[in-house]
This record gives sequence, C-alpha cells and structure tokens, in this order.
Amino acid sequence: MATVTTSYSGNGPPPGVLHGEFTLLDVGSAVSRQLGLMPDSSAVAGLAGKLHSFVNTDQAFRTSGLDGSNFRTLVISNLTPEIARELNRDQANQIRKDQQASGVGTPGNNFALGQGHRFMVNGVLVSEGGKAEAGYGSLPGTLTSTQKAALDIVGKYPELGWVKGNTELLSLGPSAIQALADVHFKAESFNKLKGVEFAASDVVTLARFAKKTNRDANDLADRVAHGNKALATDETGKVNTQVLKDLRDAEMTYMANPESLAAKEGMTAAVAKAAGNDPKKQEEGRKLEEAMGTQKKLENKSDAKVKATDAEADAMLAALNGGSKPSGSNSQKPESSSSSQAKPETPASTAAGQAKPDKAKPPKAAPPGGPK
Repeated sequence: MATVTTSYSGNGPPPGVLHGEFTLLDVGSAVSRQLGLMPDSSAVAGLAGKLHSFVNTDQAFRTSGLDGSNFRTLVISNLTPEIARELNRDQANQIRKDQQASGVGTPGNNFALGQGHRFMVNGVLVSEGGKAEAGYGSLPGTLTSTQKAALDIVGKYPELGWVKGNTELLSLGPSAIQALADVHFKAESFNKLKGVEFAASDVVTLARFAKKTNRDANDLADRVAHGNKALATDETGKVNTQVLKDLRDAEMTYMANPESLAAKEGMTAAVAKAAGNDPKKQEEGRKLEEAMGTQKKLENKSDAKVKATDAEADAMLAALNGGSKPSGSNSQKPESSSSSQAKPETPASTAAGQAKPDKAKPPKAAPPGGPK
C-alpha cells in the first residue's frame, strides 16, 4: 500500500508513491523554480492558483511531483500576461526554446515560435514583456468539424500559416479561409483591422469586397485602418471607440453590397459625421472614400447634376426664341433648296395644276411686229 505525504517537499517521494494534496504554496514554489521568478511574486501566485486544482486531480502529477519535465511543460503551456511581464530576455528566450522542444503551439507544428523572444501565453503568441500579437496562437486540443475543414484549406497555402492558430478565423469555415487565400491576405493586415474594432468576419468581408472590386486587399486594409483611426482620434490623441464601430458598421454594410445606393450614402454619412468641421479629418475622409470607391461615385453624380442644369438652360433659351433651338445646337442645320416643307402659295398659283412661275428665268421678249 502506497504511503501518502502531507506536503510536497520539492524532492519527491520514491517512484510509485503518491503525494498528498499540493497546497498553493507547494505549487507556487514549483512555478517559481521552473521560471526563475521570486516565489512571493503576485504573478507566480496567480499562475499557481490556476494550476492548483489541476495538479491535484491529475494522477501523473500526484505520482511524479512538480519538479519534472511534465510540470514544466504544464507551466510553459499556461503562462499568463502577468508572468510574461516579469520575464527578462534570457528567461523569455529559454521558454521559447522549451516550447519549441515540447511542441507548445500547434500539435507537432511550431509554426509561430521561430523568431525573436516570443512564446505562447494562453494560446496566444506574445513578445518579451507580455505584449500579445493578434492573429497568432495555438490550437485547442479539440477542433470542430468546421475548424478542421478550414484548417485543411490553410494547409494548401503556406502564406496563410499565421491563420493556423486563429480559432476565430477557423470557426468561419473553409470558404472564409479561401477568401483570404484568394487575395493573399497578410497577418499584419489582419492585425491592423483588429486594431480598429474589426471582427474576423469583418476582415473576410473586406477580403471578398477587394476581390470583387479588383482592389489590393492588403492595401485596402491599410488605408481603411489608417483612415478609421485618423477619423476617430481627437486632438489629444484619444481614440473614440464608438466612432471606430460606427465607421466599421457603415463600411461593412457597403462592402457587403457595394451596388446599393443606400449603403454608399450611409458610408458617406458616417465619414462626414466623424470628420465634422475639421479640415484634416475631412481630407482623411476623402482619402478613405476614395479607397472604398464611394468618392468617385459621388463625383459622377455631381457631374450628372451639372449636365441636367445645362439641359434646363437650353430649354429656357429655346422657349424665349419661339421654340427654335439655340444657335449653338448641333441639331440645327441650314435648310437646303430641296426642302420638303411647303412654300407659301402666290395668287397666280391658286389654280389646280397651274405651274408656278420660274423665278430663275426672265420672261421671253415678244418677236418684232407683234404676236402672230
């Protein structure tokens, strides 16, 4: 019969002997040893609290203790932003290497862990200091059938490696991933749009719009992200989140149905509202509409109005001239001598069938001696 210890000493009992329940202090001490951080750190205590229940219900840890490689893998797979902020460069670099070696990321694929001092925190790739990088992450242990189908599409396009850990995108299904592949969408473009309140589904809508309207999707993403942020930022540098959301909603309505006049007008109204009377914002709005395609349509509409005004002026001039067309009209042509219009009749030509006098020739003179 196995003996049970009352507390974890850090050295571990002989193989096959169960530990007693690990206290929070036990787990915290083990975490600090694994990461090289002070045991009284609030970040260490927070991670210990997260792992405490799990290690006490897992038979492997109750047998092997908390100093082995299994516990280190557990720790580096469940890092928190608070832990990440306390790690120095050397510690972060070592964790990255250990994550690569242990396969933390996606199962059998360390696609996101090959550069700089980056490591996984709760399924999200972070840099030294705990700054998360949107668009990267690890896959959960179980994928839905939709996510698996989407992942199959990702596998066909090496440039979409950044999508592998993005469950938000994978959940949209294979057609959404294909839309990104069709326009060679980049991770940095995704990150920029996420920074201005775009959801993953909104990013896919932009990609489809770019393809439909023959635009460069990454350039469009850059211009939309820049324009929206410029319009939503006040003179103090503070970004108004509600303005970002209003612009996004108008843009999504238009991108989903670019043929709709109401959608175009809604886009223009949202930009005008965000710009207000600020000349700089108005210029940013003009550039944004130009990128989206609404500015060009508005100019064409204005040209049509000018042409209609010109036509009205021609009609007024014609009325003043008694119904005749203005002298500059292309439809006014000089009448030829063979015009089919009836000529006024003279008294001498009232008899039926009587020939009209030939005005072109003078009358013949009477012969000498008078008529015969």
